[in-house]
Amino acid sequence: MLDKFVAFEYVGCYQSDVRTQCFGKRKTFNVEINIGAPFLHTDLIPEKLNSVKKLEEEDILDITAYRNEKYVDDGSNEKLESILQFIEKMESDEKNLKMRIKSDIICNRGLLYKLGCMGNLKLRAVRRKNVIFMCLESKKDTARDTIHSHSALKFEKMITDDETFMKTSRNFKNLRSGLRRKIVQRMSFDSATVLSSAEIDARDKDGNSVEIKLVWKDLTEDWYEKKSLKVYLQCYMANTKQLLIGKIKQREKFQFVVDEIALIDRDEIIHDINFVEECLKRVSEKLETVRNLLTKNDQAIYVRQIGINDFDHEYIDADDCEFVPQSFLDKFD
Repeated sequence: MLDKFVAFEYVGCYQSDVRTQCFGKRKTFNVEINIGAPFLHTDLIPEKLNSVKKLEEEDILDITAYRNEKYVDDGSNEKLESILQFIEKMESDEKNLKMRIKSDIICNRGLLYKLGCMGNLKLRAVRRKNVIFMCLESKKDTARDTIHSHSALKFEKMITDDETFMKTSRNFKNLRSGLRRKIVQRMSFDSATVLSSAEIDARDKDGNSVEIKLVWKDLTEDWYEKKSLKVYLQCYMANTKQLLIGKIKQREKFQFVVDEIALIDRDEIIHDINFVEECLKRVSEKLETVRNLLTKNDQAIYVRQIGINDFDHEYIDADDCEFVPQSFLDKFD
């Protein structure tokens, strides 16, 4: 139904291993292409789509972020580092950047869905080699964000066939979030063709992408009204059709477990498809605005979005867009 707004073309997949060095001041990215997301453990998930599985006592998953566990969130606030490495490693002899990627814009999935459904955000965009690069401003994670990320990553590791961890483990001494699997795709809007990357949490037994989420409440009308639009757009922008949800339960004062897991068709979580259409139109319009503002190479803008429809900008020096390194540009004509 939404195909008239966006057409998807799969480009490839990769694994990005991010490590923090020099006392947290520098990150290194190592990208290996053609590595997909881990598979789900079939014994922990519902057998049928759009159903819920109540876990047996011995299978209940302890996702508590214990203090004795070392958690390093290496992958937070990534800019464009990994997708640029992917572009460099594509099987192509084409030296013209735009011809190689067959796209007008390069960005991450998060930027696209936030343009459509979030109010306040800040981003920078720069035109180099006839391609526009767009990147959200980094934000510092709060302690609450870190704890949630810690628990969410433990849950993902426990229910997937990740070689680094065993699903029965309840205590992770070292947990790194820097190892991520992503897909790259072309998204053709009316206004522009975008090359974007999106993290993929897992795959089902047939190899289909699955988005994984944790929730505190049952999947009630209240959850659908308040959370489903953002989650739906996250899935849609990655062309992911299935959503796996773990329900959090508090057992003791500082212990949190998952005792129910739901597997849901993406299209089942959205009730107002017209609102989704409005979001996609909004994304297309904003991409068109950026293209119209950046008509020449080495132009750059800083954008402040205050409210969904406000899109204020100012021109800045292209050198302020450090997320496009010269070492990358030098590889292309």
